[in-house]
Amino acid sequence: MSAVIVQRRLLGAVLALLIAASGLLLVGEAGYRLLDRGSYALVDYPAAVDDLAARPWSDGWLRAVAVAVLLLGLALLVSALRRPPKSLAMRAPDGLRCEIPPKEVARVLEIAAGRVSGVRSSESRVSSRTARVTASTRLRDPGDLEEKVESACRARLDALMLERPPRPRVTVRRDKR
Repeated sequence: MSAVIVQRRLLGAVLALLIAASGLLLVGEAGYRLLDRGSYALVDYPAAVDDLAARPWSDGWLRAVAVAVLLLGLALLVSALRRPPKSLAMRAPDGLRCEIPPKEVARVLEIAAGRVSGVRSSESRVSSRTARVTASTRLRDPGDLEEKVESACRARLDALMLERPPRPRVTVRRDKR
């Protein structure tokens, strides 16, 4: 999971908790007033407002809360304005739009390259134009291993049915024992 997704989920969870707590407070206060139990259930609002009005802006905890709210707001704003990672579009019938993240395409290509006989491990990076696959082998003479890995990668890219599949570039390196 990317850092952007984790950040957005965390900020979304904080915002959801704040909204849920506010809603719970509102429902509790409204229910308390409907039952004619007195003036306030949880918070004595006029006293709280008077207390805040009497405090100067130079008060330490007031500044700390203001800075925390400002930072949370800025973090939410930055998170909302960040561009999501670019995905690769897939061919789909009836105008349906499907996308797949480049990291998932890279994972598929690593698995495809790893299944080729003679490949010990593989790594890949995918952009919108190219898919770089590096296969490691312990064979003394890799022979046509590069072509086999490239054809396996092309077959997997074709199976994904991408609108504009990236061009695979395969490199085979020998591992030293």
